[in-house]
Order: sequence, then structure tokens, then C-alpha cells
Amino acid sequence: MTEKNKFVLTRQAIIYAIGSIGQAALPFLLIPILTERMTPKEYGEYSLIYLTASLFGGIFYLGMTSALSRSYFDYESKYERKAIYSTTFILILIGAGLQISISILLGKYISYFLFKDLIHQKQIFWAFFYNALNFLIMHLISYLRLKRYAFKAVIFSLFII
Repeated sequence: MTEKNKFVLTRQAIIYAIGSIGQAALPFLLIPILTERMTPKEYGEYSLIYLTASLFGGIFYLGMTSALSRSYFDYESKYERKAIYSTTFILILIGAGLQISISILLGKYISYFLFKDLIHQKQIFWAFFYNALNFLIMHLISYLRLKRYAFKAVIFSLFII
């Protein structure tokens, strides 16, 4: 391995390490803010809605980011690699649309199932929407990593909480 390759790998490793620390620290720093402004009941409701959105996201995410990583280097040409990215991105968009549609169509039922009331429908929509957006951003981050754009990947990773 040449000195230039070692420098690039070391630089990227440092960038990813700083990004990982920042991404892990941000939610940790938000806990005091959330718990100061919310009652324990509200924080519990927030956590339950967030967990529900994450469970639905896991279904509608469709595993496309890992499929991108597995398939991207199977092809040599830039055109085929762009086709892999485009296909997986479109499938994630479809999954995100389905997830958001479920929150619109079934939000009141989800609210009733979780809390025995209908007042959390709006929060459920926003949690599902945010979760779908997170999966789109994660897919972009994976693509940036495959292209070896470490700094851009880390910047976008700070948008995911």
C-alpha cells in the first residue's frame, strides 16, 4: 500500500470516527432538553410513537441500502452503478410513500391502539414522515460512502437522529 493510500484511508477513518461520535452524541444531548420540557407521560408517549414509526420504517425500508452496498461493485460501468443506485432509491421512495400513506390513512387507529385516544394522530404522521426521511438520507449516506465522499457522508449523517 502506498503512502498516499495510507493517508487517504487514515483521513477517511478519522472523518468517520468524528462523524460517528457526533451522531451518537446528538441524541444523548437532546435527552435533557426533551425531559426538561416534557412530563414523564409525554416523554413516554413520544418514545412509544418514535418506536412505532421505527418498526414501520423497518418494514417499508425494504433493505435497499444494504442491497445497494452488496450490488454496487458487482458492475464495472458507471451507468450500471447509477442504475443500481436509482433503482434502490426509487424502491425506498415507494416504501417511504407507503409508510407516510399508512400514517395518514391509519394514524387514528394507531393512536387508538397505542393510547386509547385519537389525539396523537398528528404526532404519528410526523414521526412516520421523519422516519421515512431518515431512510432516504441513510441511503444517500451509503451512496456517498461507496463513492468515498467521507466528509459529505458525515455531514448528512448529522441530520439523522
